[in-house]
Amino acid sequence: MTYWIKSNSATDFNLDAWMRDHSEVSWRRTNLFEVGDIVFMYATAPIQRLTYVFRVEKLFVTPPAEQSLYWGKGRKVLKPVQHDLLKLVQRIPRDKKLSFIDLQQHGVIGRLQGGRKVSGHLLDYILGEIKR
Repeated sequence: MTYWIKSNSATDFNLDAWMRDHSEVSWRRTNLFEVGDIVFMYATAPIQRLTYVFRVEKLFVTPPAEQSLYWGKGRKVLKPVQHDLLKLVQRIPRDKKLSFIDLQQHGVIGRLQGGRKVSGHLLDYILGEIKR
């Protein structure tokens, strides 16, 4: 099992609105997630913090059609695309110290765009803060 941080921009996909009514989400495959991996979702500006914990359930092609209501303006899927099915493990409460600045103080270098593997001190910090 691998741990990841994956970024989400609400202007591209309103994840919070989607998660109000669902317990899983299909995510376009841009990283090499494997079934069983854990994904910490990072909300970009203006939120700039970890917001959800997901587990990768399966890999498939083409998202459910109803999800297109949550895509940003002008975004269209014109051909089949590989996706990961992410199952919600936990919503991360806002009181957790998992902002971008907190993550930088514990090992994040650079911007959190796309996806990156998490290990070592940073992973220990995130898991400890989520448990707290």
